[in-house]
Amino acid sequence: MTHPIHPGRKGRRSVSLLSLLAVASLLLGLVACAGPEPTTGPSPTDAPGNPTQPASPTADPSEPPATPTQPTDATPVPTQPSSPTPGTPTSPPTPTPDLGSQHQYIALSANPTYPDRPATHVLDPAYVASLQRLGAALLSDLAGEDPGANQLLSPLSLSMAFSMAWMGARGETAAEMASALQYGALSDEAILAQNRLAFESLYRNLPDLQVLLANSIWCLDDYPFEDAFLDQAVEDFYASVRAVRRAEGADPVALINQWASDNTAGKIPGILEDLDPNIVMVLLNALYFKGDWVNPFPSDATAPAPFTCPDGRIVQAATMNLRETFLLKEAKEYLAVSLPYEGGLSMVLALSGSGLGADDKLLGFLPMILGPEAWSAADLQVALPKFDFAVTMDLPDRMRSLGMEKAFLSGVADFSGMSPRAMADGMYIAKAIQKTAITVTEKGTEAAAVTAIGMGTTSMPRSIRFDRSFLFAIVDGQGVPLFVGLVADPTAG
Repeated sequence: MTHPIHPGRKGRRSVSLLSLLAVASLLLGLVACAGPEPTTGPSPTDAPGNPTQPASPTADPSEPPATPTQPTDATPVPTQPSSPTPGTPTSPPTPTPDLGSQHQYIALSANPTYPDRPATHVLDPAYVASLQRLGAALLSDLAGEDPGANQLLSPLSLSMAFSMAWMGARGETAAEMASALQYGALSDEAILAQNRLAFESLYRNLPDLQVLLANSIWCLDDYPFEDAFLDQAVEDFYASVRAVRRAEGADPVALINQWASDNTAGKIPGILEDLDPNIVMVLLNALYFKGDWVNPFPSDATAPAPFTCPDGRIVQAATMNLRETFLLKEAKEYLAVSLPYEGGLSMVLALSGSGLGADDKLLGFLPMILGPEAWSAADLQVALPKFDFAVTMDLPDRMRSLGMEKAFLSGVADFSGMSPRAMADGMYIAKAIQKTAITVTEKGTEAAAVTAIGMGTTSMPRSIRFDRSFLFAIVDGQGVPLFVGLVADPTAG
């Protein structure tokens, strides 16, 4: 069954909780040249991780800052992100406009029930590997394009957003999307199940741990979508569904940017600059992480130290120092250290080894570096620069390079599972973007990502605006005129 989005249609779904995920693919980054110490640093809280960490003393936890309680569409004043470090590539934030009474234009609301405690799922290793391969491929692409820049992306956020779009794809379009997302031999049912289980496993909003995931679908201008598609997005992706009509004065860009800011504690203040009139749906994923180190770096041990950039330049970076027992993994091609956060997640740091040569080849070993094998506890003196930067990544060309071709071609893409008019109107992915930001300090880490996918059409309904004098009549089925009239000035009494 299909319907144009209309006021009053509400839905609520809950999914049973099962288990805990260990994925180091929340966000993947590459620090090419660290900048000076940030002038301010947020106070993070924690997260569950990849390899199991050795026990070590825990510093007294400080009171965590306020963060969103769950994905929201309210309009609180967003927390502003910390200033980016000078000398690192950042993306200018998209300002969130004053919404005023914009929320009156949200005509439909379907809200999922979010997990209220950690689940205990064991994810399919094939799904975890898909995120690792996707992250390595895209990060390698970014690093090759600009080898002197810091890079950051979220494989998890990107995969969830595109998987929601994949859910409405059919035929070769769906097959190409699954292949580009590195799903391999996972069945359609397994892809949906793994995304649901990953959400349940990762979602936390606890005093000592924030891993906040949110998905939303914004339906524009009464374009008809399949009930089954929207219902499945709520159930398998915990997606909220919103609908607005631009003709009524709604500003979906402002509303979506506010949603992005709300669901990343202001770390990503906006994701869109504009939306073309042909875009009829926007699918979004937001990911917010805040974690304290199990072993915080003493602030009085932070000092400027030389850091060698890929082009040979040496900069003085504010460098944290700590001696502690950490997990270590060493091979001819790489050396990796795992720094644990409170709650179980960890940051895995890797340097290229003597047998590898160029640093850019390190990404090819990402699945091995992140794997649970061959870690051992070691007494280490770790020197790590503080860093704080943001990245904006346009996704269409990058996803095409992974084999996702048809989804971006109007008249070729098949999204008939999303809308009954998809084929007739040439529905395709017209816009895809991800913004990420990260801050690493002596206390811990704050990071966020938002991925947006805009579904466009090339055959739009004809628009007729009665914005000049017009005739009207009230008639019965046979044309009997009960009333006839002319409107010359609708504001006149």
